[in-house]
Amino acid sequence: MKKILIPTDFSNNAYNALLYATRLYENEPCRFYLLHSFESEVSRLTSRVDIGRSEEVIDELVAIAKTQLQELKHSITRDTEGKGHEFETISTSRKLAKEVNYLINSKHIDLVLMGTKGQTGAQGILLGSNTVRIIKNIKHAPLMVIPEEMDYRPLERIAFATGFEFPCQDEELAPLLDMASLYGGKLHILHIKEEEKLALDKREHMAKLKEQLGSVPHDVFWLHKGFSKTEVITDYVYANHIDLLAMIYYKHGFLKSLFRESIVKKVGLHPGVPFLMIPATK
Repeated sequence: MKKILIPTDFSNNAYNALLYATRLYENEPCRFYLLHSFESEVSRLTSRVDIGRSEEVIDELVAIAKTQLQELKHSITRDTEGKGHEFETISTSRKLAKEVNYLINSKHIDLVLMGTKGQTGAQGILLGSNTVRIIKNIKHAPLMVIPEEMDYRPLERIAFATGFEFPCQDEELAPLLDMASLYGGKLHILHIKEEEKLALDKREHMAKLKEQLGSVPHDVFWLHKGFSKTEVITDYVYANHIDLLAMIYYKHGFLKSLFRESIVKKVGLHPGVPFLMIPATK
């Protein structure tokens, strides 16, 4: 049984992401962990009361979180009746990114899935602060980010953007292959061509990747360098009706360079397609 962690702030966007997850795995029984962190409320409210009342405030926040999580569990159980899914609720006063990594290890989580932004998300900003924080800090499990108000559709065309800077590890490719296997999807390997001839080490990394993909349908697509890497990838995704965009996150690599582009936080990698971020194992 797959174990999926769903952080939520009880916003419509968060519930849409949860529904997407149940549709994605509708033919495979899963255990979904519904996680809510009220750490920001703790910091905000306890700073306004006497030290003696801090514990009372925290107890109230715990009670509120448990009630909201139970209501969420009842709603999603009703909306997914007969799918064979299980739901477990978790509330915490710890920072969300820290709790996510703790649960990945303690619960052996296979996938973390969340909406792009929560109830406090600013207009015009696709990736909320919690999402960016988790992308930069998550370890040992992939993160799938679902755009706001997105309707579910099968993953028939999956784009995997890579700079071929590093050899892909089997563990890193496993989530990508899992997504491709759900609906027999084809992989579009995207590489932005920054030099006339691919360097020897990059050619070797590409050859190894193609070998690792084996019988999974795939093709390599060479994209011409533009003013912004983000725009180049976004244009391809739009033009080719891509259903999922995936990347491996290295501390010094292709995806890291995208986060240095100011456009990322404004429009996201693509406003209408789920994004799968796989943390590098090394």
